Amino acid sequence: MLDPGASFLELAQVGFIDQFNEKLLIKQEGQSLQILDVRNFQSIEVSTSEFVTPSAFIFLIICCGHIL
Repeated sequence: MLDPGASFLELAQVGFIDQFNEKLLIKQEGQSLQILDVRNFQSIEVSTSEFVTPSAFIFLIICCGHIL
């Protein structure tokens, strides 16, 4: 479990930070993807061999059963 008082980000350039519901995705250059659950501060690490930083994102909004 991640200590909420501790800084878990290294001093590396940030590729992106994004939030999906209660999950915060943090990708830094040369580092693994970190997925942080903001409710309980549990962290999951996804190795760089399993995750490649995308060049773009497509955001879909689902409302009332329809994609907007």
